[in-house]
Amino acid sequence: MRFAAMFRPRLGHAFVLWAMLSGIATTHSFVMPRAAAEDAAADETGAEPAPAGDAEPAAAEAPANDVPATPGDESAPPADPESAASDTPDAAAAPAEPAAADPSAVATETEPDAPAVVVGDQRPTATATDAPQKNASPAGDVPTAADEPAPKIEAEAATFNGAQPGKTTRAELETLWGKPQEVDESDETTVQMQFAVAPFSQVTATLEQGVLTNILIQLEKGFPAAALAKELQLDDFMPAVVSDEFGELLGQAYPERGVIFTFAEGERDPVVSQIIIERIDAQPFVLRAERHARARYRANLADLDYALSLDPQCVRAHALRARILLEVGNFPEARQAIAAACEHDAENPEYRLLQAKIWEQQGDSEGALVETRAALGLAEKDPVWKAAALAQLGDQIAAGPDRDYKQAATYHQQAIRLAQAHLNDRRVAVRRAAHQVLLDAHLEMANDIAWGAWNNKATAVPQWLQRTEKLISDSPALQADVVNARFQLCQQALAACVGLQGKVDPRPWIDAAAQHGAKLIKTADDPLARQRIQWELGMAYYDALQVYHMRRQFPQALEYGGKAVTNLEAAVAQREPIPGQSYLMGRLYFRLGSILAAQKKDRTQAIPWFDKAVPLMEEPIPQTAMADIGRQGETFVSMAVSYWEASQPQEALRLTEQGLKLIEQAVEEEILERTALAIPYSNLADMHRQLGDEAKAKSFAEMAAQIQSQKRR
Repeated sequence: MRFAAMFRPRLGHAFVLWAMLSGIATTHSFVMPRAAAEDAAADETGAEPAPAGDAEPAAAEAPANDVPATPGDESAPPADPESAASDTPDAAAAPAEPAAADPSAVATETEPDAPAVVVGDQRPTATATDAPQKNASPAGDVPTAADEPAPKIEAEAATFNGAQPGKTTRAELETLWGKPQEVDESDETTVQMQFAVAPFSQVTATLEQGVLTNILIQLEKGFPAAALAKELQLDDFMPAVVSDEFGELLGQAYPERGVIFTFAEGERDPVVSQIIIERIDAQPFVLRAERHARARYRANLADLDYALSLDPQCVRAHALRARILLEVGNFPEARQAIAAACEHDAENPEYRLLQAKIWEQQGDSEGALVETRAALGLAEKDPVWKAAALAQLGDQIAAGPDRDYKQAATYHQQAIRLAQAHLNDRRVAVRRAAHQVLLDAHLEMANDIAWGAWNNKATAVPQWLQRTEKLISDSPALQADVVNARFQLCQQALAACVGLQGKVDPRPWIDAAAQHGAKLIKTADDPLARQRIQWELGMAYYDALQVYHMRRQFPQALEYGGKAVTNLEAAVAQREPIPGQSYLMGRLYFRLGSILAAQKKDRTQAIPWFDKAVPLMEEPIPQTAMADIGRQGETFVSMAVSYWEASQPQEALRLTEQGLKLIEQAVEEEILERTALAIPYSNLADMHRQLGDEAKAKSFAEMAAQIQSQKRR
């Protein structure tokens, strides 16, 4: 049987969604700059880990490592504070999303010992060269977003036997098809008419206010879906799969043509029993975008924009658009999109959680925390969204200014217990969301322990990561996107290695991250997706740089620092700046320069990297990194030493004075001890003396001596 003569696809699309699933949003959202949460790891004891499932961590004796390490020996002019403390990790692990199952061990808290000394950052390049490489190309020379035109949707409903939904009137329909066999006019505005159109057993037309809205064609026998799509010239379009809440496949839709195939029940392969042709509608585009949430960002945005052009009040389209824009780092537009969704559905906990994520990425940590708590209240009767809210609350507390890892772990464990109860829910969306919450919360527990003050950290963290690996392997709900799940695991594992101050070898996680990241980049046919993966891979390499720096394995630190630069610069070049981006890139460049300065015994080799770091680090410190303001000051003082040795005394003086202001602010806010002022005072005394300003030299020398005398008491 051939349908082409009667059923003629035309340029365009139309259709009304049948059974759209409101999928659970799991945002991987794009990751924030890692402000150094601690300058040293807590002391570990040999205590056995406590069971995670039935008890929260033991109460902490004291907060762990909230204060940056004290600068080193201030006697050598000009001294370099980062030479003593620069091994410090740049930031606590970025928050993830809801997560996974209860591991058998959680570390117990311990009072931290003296801060561990950390090595300064170096910058490895992919070729191990000493100077920064400008305009580094993306890893693998993949096309950039700018290389590819944005998708354009041209849609028009298909026609059947000359009739087209949205255009054909009742009179025109009867002229084309003859008199109907039956007419149902029981509704005031809707009319249903049945026609005999050979060779079909039945054709039903529905009209609203005298205009054809849809056509239902009943086939006498089933027809294979793939063959029918080819026959009707629909095979060039990506269909939207339609299923019920239990995952039962009902059919598939072709949004650009307003066509739906309804599948016969009980068939092993998709067999079409009905064809529906409708006028162009927003919902099929929304469904297709939701079903391919992370695979085709630009096509998804085109679908959602088109849907909103048809229906500006489509709440789901606004929310999905916000989720995608968050993941690709377009926070201003993401904020506008989620605001539109929440305006129409303020009681939806999913949308409120997404709004909180976006606010947090824009630096409004306090507002984000309030919004997440509001979402938690709204999700009281929805256990999976409640679990997601608890997990997100834990993420925000761990990443917040106080970095309360104990409290964060409590919320993450609550999320795990709640999500576990719904892993076997018959509803696909609920089951999938529960597994994702479980995955994310497991990873965040590993980071809570790695970065907090706990006993037996080096044992407990790998146990949580191993449990996460098993969760990914055993969960059918995660298998559809298993490479992304494993890539997420590697990223969080490396962040945990940073929190453990290099006590765990990161090599297996780095190799796996590189493997999964390269596979994702190679298979991604969307430039925005490749950009996101490059950013995340760059952050993984940045964590590797920090871990190897702490382990004093400087060649490896330089190698992975170079890869971090290559990937992060490539990602940054393809999008608008995001909050905290300058801070992160500045820290990376500084770390690379400082390693070269320390290892090459020639600080002038660090200058090209510091030239890149300084303007970025002079931008306002992001709110999420304000706890690092003292270390930021020490960084300026450290770089000034290299400029001094490179015969750039005025720049050295300027940077030292700038660093002093930040250190003074940190002392005033009780982030640093007053002894931290000794180095910049002493350095300024020496600089002014050598520049011939004895009065200023004497003044700073007296202030340095006063601090040193207080330190000796």
